Amino acid sequence: MTGHSSILGICILFAVGYNFASAQGPVDNHKRPLIADADPYKKSDILVDNGTHTILPKRCILFIPEKLQAHLIPSPKKNFTIWPKFLRANSQWLYCFEVTLDQAKGLKPIDEKKLERVKKLGKIVVAVRHKNPISVLPVKKEPSQ
Repeated sequence: MTGHSSILGICILFAVGYNFASAQGPVDNHKRPLIADADPYKKSDILVDNGTHTILPKRCILFIPEKLQAHLIPSPKKNFTIWPKFLRANSQWLYCFEVTLDQAKGLKPIDEKKLERVKKLGKIVVAVRHKNPISVLPVKKEPSQ
């Protein structure tokens, strides 16, 4: 009976499309759509300082003082670094503004009084969720009745 169960198991593997040559499990015969434009810079804001840049999702920069506008650039320069490292190196001119998921989705407004207080620090204000930059959509208006 053991031989039959082994043969049955192999038949089942063939039936589900197991690829024995690559040993990667079931073969997915459905073609997945390719990402047409995988360039992360096209959907990001780029901050730079001393030749090092990082990328942030569009709509996560809530405020940029005029004196710090030069830190926002249209295309990458020299060396890339990840956000946490860039933040540590530039905390003197960056401020992380924690937002809720509902605020990021545009379901609830950001507390304007709190944001105004933060703007007075004279730093670039970046919306974050659990210390990671996050886009903030405009608040969705309730449909008029």
